[in-house]
Amino acid sequence: MKYRITLFILMSLVVLTSLNAQTPLVLLHTNDVHSQLEPLPADDPRNPDLGGVLRREALCRTVRSQEPNVLVFESGDFVQGTPYFNFFKGEAEVRLLNVIKPAAITLGNHEFDNGVAFLADILKQAEFPIVCTNYVVKRTPLSRYVKSWLVVRQGGLRIGVVSANIKPDGLIAQANFKGIKWLDPIKSADKRAAWLKRVKKCDLVICLSHLGHKMDEGMADDLKLAAGSRYIDVILGGHTHTFLRQPIKVNNLVGQPVIINQVGKSGIYVGRLDLLVDAE
Repeated sequence: MKYRITLFILMSLVVLTSLNAQTPLVLLHTNDVHSQLEPLPADDPRNPDLGGVLRREALCRTVRSQEPNVLVFESGDFVQGTPYFNFFKGEAEVRLLNVIKPAAITLGNHEFDNGVAFLADILKQAEFPIVCTNYVVKRTPLSRYVKSWLVVRQGGLRIGVVSANIKPDGLIAQANFKGIKWLDPIKSADKRAAWLKRVKKCDLVICLSHLGHKMDEGMADDLKLAAGSRYIDVILGGHTHTFLRQPIKVNNLVGQPVIINQVGKSGIYVGRLDLLVDAE
């Protein structure tokens, strides 16, 4: 089902595990907003007058008033692409994300366009968690603001959050990635997801991905991430600006379905997943 309020929200009802002691959980998510704080122009040839941060905030607020358990996520590249970034250097984007109150975000390649110290300076204003599982930032200024994992408690559930971040080669200048170690995203995300389920007793693990939906041979992407994992339940994707009219499912290494979604770019679309989750 899909409905439009000059902004789209995509809905899908998914039942995870059995029918015992189920808790409803709504996930709202965006990706690749690229500093599109206002609606697109009225004369835009493809998406006239769609999007805008005020509409996204109002939509999130409305859903939160209607549903008991709602979490909002952002999958990277929330900056770069309009004059707002040129003038405000990311501060406006972070402050407006504070208003939307995401449960967590991850970083895309464009967050590094002005370097690590610059990024740390804008993230110090963030009132939300930033998760990067396969970017090791402990020897950089980002270490104060970026976590490798997160557990969110909502409606009696323990929800683990990991990320899968893109390889910087060819996308981020070496000088702008200085001090950060990149790890294999599929191995890192699934290893941390296993730990979250076994040690932290998470009922669900969500991966915020900025790998891209489908990439070339030899490059990690959301489809390969799902197929190569064992412990990730949901992948909220970004990077390729892919618009999936409905979430897809890909079986993992043990034959269990992993839900994948990605909702275009510029904040025109807000994805919604309605889950029924068993508590451990």
